[in-house]
Amino acid sequence: MAVGRSEVRERPVANAGVRMTSTSPHRELIRVGVVGLSASGGWAATAHVPALTGLDGYELRALSAGSAESTRAAGEKYAVPLSFASAEELARSEEVDLMVVTVKVPHHLELIRPALEAGKMVFSE
Repeated sequence: MAVGRSEVRERPVANAGVRMTSTSPHRELIRVGVVGLSASGGWAATAHVPALTGLDGYELRALSAGSAESTRAAGEKYAVPLSFASAEELARSEEVDLMVVTVKVPHHLELIRPALEAGKMVFSE
């Protein structure tokens, strides 16, 4: 099911028997960094960027792409304030809470591991 602006996303809260929604006024903003966002299109551009911009409580804050030129172009096109030369640098950023990995499957482990080691939340397909 797709989650839209008017829908409520729930997630369980450990040991409380209570549910927390993404529209709660007390919930902090989740700052997202995308690995694999390209100015020329692709899955991140067509699916993740529109979803993130349409959800309350999330901010597309950072990105890392395949090259410095690609990273710069994507940052400019999507108005992403922070860009990093590598997924490892993005993972170490204090400005990122959630790292979204949108590259081909064979590269997932090498890109996800630094994020997990840095204590980041990760979304990978």
